[in-house]
Amino acid sequence: IPDVIKKSQGVKFKVILQEKNFNKFVEGNNLKQFVEDGSLVLQDFLSTHHLLLQEVAKSKAVLIPSHYHTTGEFSMLEALMFHKPVIAFNCGIHSEIFKDKENGMIADIGDLEGYINKIQQLNSNPELYLQVSRGSRELFNKLTSIENFKQAIHNALML
Repeated sequence: IPDVIKKSQGVKFKVILQEKNFNKFVEGNNLKQFVEDGSLVLQDFLSTHHLLLQEVAKSKAVLIPSHYHTTGEFSMLEALMFHKPVIAFNCGIHSEIFKDKENGMIADIGDLEGYINKIQQLNSNPELYLQVSRGSRELFNKLTSIENFKQAIHNALML
């Protein structure tokens, strides 16, 4: 986290924690300077899912920094629902559904510099931001289409 924030100058980050022990999180991740200079805002766990969705709706983009193929899907769908670009690593479902700079911003697994570059590109290029936002809306519509759901059920039952 510190490297991403440090190298993404001019970008403000918000981390929503599931616990209220901010000090442990800040100290354990060397984030004190970023909290003090305002480039990192910490939000305690929100009491309802509705409040979490409000935070997603207010964001410019949603970062999914996981290298694991089974994390972040719920956050990913919430971001797409609000037409927010997702910045993620090329693993799991991300590699199957995202097209870089079309409906998401995707970095190679372990390529932190590439990940940071994706954040900077999205932040500094309004045309790219709009393009990826439109693509994220289209992807959400595709992923949640009742016709696609029916086809997936049909395919599963035909096996």
